[in-house]
Parts: sequence; C-alpha cells; structure tokens
Amino acid sequence: MPSFKALVSEAKAELLAQDQRHEEAVAECQSACSFWHGAESPVSEAEARLRLASLLISIGDPVAARLEAHAARSLVERLESRWLDRRLSDVEAAASQESARAPFQQ
Repeated sequence: MPSFKALVSEAKAELLAQDQRHEEAVAECQSACSFWHGAESPVSEAEARLRLASLLISIGDPVAARLEAHAARSLVERLESRWLDRRLSDVEAAASQESARAPFQQ
C-alpha cells in the first residue's frame, strides 16, 4: 500500500506545482519520499527526492534542496544509474546557482 500512497502524493504534488502552490507541493513530495522509502523502492525514492529538490529550488530554498540531493546521491550511487546521476547533477547545479543568487540563506 505504501507505493499506492506514494503515487497519489506524487500526483498531488504535480497538480499543486502546476497551480503554483509550491509549498503544498513540497509537503506532498516529502510524503511521497517517505512512502517510497517504506515501500523499499530506491529508484522511485531517488526520483521523488530529486523532484522534491527541484521544488525546493523553485521556492528559493537551496539549502534544503542540497540536503535532498545529498540523500538522493546515496541512492543513485547504490543504483549505479547514469540517467539518475545526470538528473542529480542537474539538480545540484540548479541548487548551486540558486545559492549564488541568495547567499544570505547559506
């Protein structure tokens, strides 16, 4: 059942993000990460954590985004997925750019 709940949370997060309700989308995405972790699905958990990091960047929280990217990195390295590694690199670069724009948050 955790995987079903994770899918529902991911769908809600996407709909909320489309409606520019990013803080609520972040909360749903955090739930999805927890559900995927409980379902022992590292690929889905890594994807959800990368999406969460992207949402955190969109609300101007690069510090939290880097923490999520770091959590995703341990999963990505264990999975040895080139595709996820490229996505992770993109998210880390975006978080660094956002940090450079808002250095007072570091």
